[in-house]
Amino acid sequence: MRFSLLSHQKSIKEMKRGVKLSTCCVIALTVMFFLTACGKGFYKDSAGRLVIEPGVSNSDLERAQKLAQNVAEQNRRDQLKRQNKKMKRIQENLIMMKERRSRARSQWRYIDKSGKIVIKPQFDEAGTFVAGLAMVRIGKKYGYINKAGKFVIKPQFYYGGTFSEGLAIVKIMKAGYKKYGYIDKAGKIVIKPQFDSADTFSEGLAKVKIGGRYGYIDKAGKFVIKPQFNSAGHFSEGLAQTMVLRKKANRPPLASKGSKLPR
Repeated sequence: MRFSLLSHQKSIKEMKRGVKLSTCCVIALTVMFFLTACGKGFYKDSAGRLVIEPGVSNSDLERAQKLAQNVAEQNRRDQLKRQNKKMKRIQENLIMMKERRSRARSQWRYIDKSGKIVIKPQFDEAGTFVAGLAMVRIGKKYGYINKAGKFVIKPQFYYGGTFSEGLAIVKIMKAGYKKYGYIDKAGKIVIKPQFDSADTFSEGLAKVKIGGRYGYIDKAGKFVIKPQFNSAGHFSEGLAQTMVLRKKANRPPLASKGSKLPR
C-alpha cells in the first residue's frame, strides 16, 4: 500500500515557522511522522512523491490515521480560537470586529447580525455594549459610545471598564498618580478615584485594592469589608473567594518522616 505526500519538505519547514497549515497537510505530516517513529522507511518515486515502503501493516496505518485525525481536530480548534480573537461576539445584537487599516495599525468597528456595518472602524480598542453603552479607546484615552456610535461620555480616562450594575471603573490621574474610581452612565464620578486597582460590581459589592490589600466597597464607596486580603474574587451567590498569607513565624513546622504534625 502506498501513501503520497506532496511538497512534504516545504510543509515541514512551514510548520516549524508556525505558519497555518491546511487540515489535509496536517494529517499527511502526522502520518509520516508516526510511521517514521515506528521505524518505517520512505522513498521518492519518479514523480518526486514521498511513498511508504512496502510491508506496512494495516494496523500501523489505522493507528497513524487515528492519530492524524486527532491532530487535525486540534488544528481545527486552534484555527477557531484564532478566529474568535479577531471577532468577538457581544451583547445586545452587535458584533465588534477588528479591521486592519495599515500594516502598523488596526481599528475596531461594529456590525449587526446581518453583517451590516453600523459603526465605522475608528476605535483603537472597543468593549461590549451593556445597557446601551460600550467602552472605546481613541489614542490613549477611554470614553463611552451609544449604539449610534456617538460619544455619550467623551474620551478622558486613562482606563475605562464595562458597566456593571450601573457603574463602570475608570482610571484618573490624581496628585501625580493614576487611581481607580467609578462613574455612572452620565459620566459623573460617583466614587472618587482612590484605589490602586478596582473591579466591577457584583451583587452590590466591588473588590478594590488599597495599601497592598483587597477589600470590598458598596456603591456609596464605603468599605463593607475592610482591606485585609492578599487575593480576592467576585461575589457570587453571596460568597467570594479570598486568600490571606500567613507569616512564616506562624506556620507549623514541617513533619519529618515518622512524626506527626502539631495540632
